[in-house]
Amino acid sequence: MNNGSGLCEPHFEARREAIRRDLPQVASVVRSGRRPIEADKGLTLGRLLRIAVVTVLVVPPAFFAVMFLMGQTGFEFDSGGDRGATLGEARLAVKDQLRDPGSAVFSDELRGAGGAVCGRVSAKNGFGGYAVAQRYVYLPGTTAVLEGSRSSPDFVLLWQAHCR
Repeated sequence: MNNGSGLCEPHFEARREAIRRDLPQVASVVRSGRRPIEADKGLTLGRLLRIAVVTVLVVPPAFFAVMFLMGQTGFEFDSGGDRGATLGEARLAVKDQLRDPGSAVFSDELRGAGGAVCGRVSAKNGFGGYAVAQRYVYLPGTTAVLEGSRSSPDFVLLWQAHCR
């Protein structure tokens, strides 16, 4: 017999009986506003302990690892006796010569001879797109010299002397 549900009569009656049996429980849950499956997740001592462990043991090392990988630490490359240029000083000197200093992306940075910092920098050009990375040399106490700039006719000689 077809009752319009797509189920035959015995299955239809069984389903109707299951709905009648579960209806009072569903109605009480709907009236109370609770979720029927989810247990009440209060702030327990175990959860507080897990939060404290993550906050103390995981967050600080992760923060410093990210800062180190981004090169924002301000530490010197080498703790040797000579006072060489720091990475921060070199980056500031290079950014001073860029059209859009906030867009600077540094790569391949190394400590060269005589305390120099050598590397590559890419930044946005006048059209808003990133230019090809330029090499740079920064000597302590001077301005940075960028490859291809008007102030660097002898850039190749400077690079060979300090960055090889």
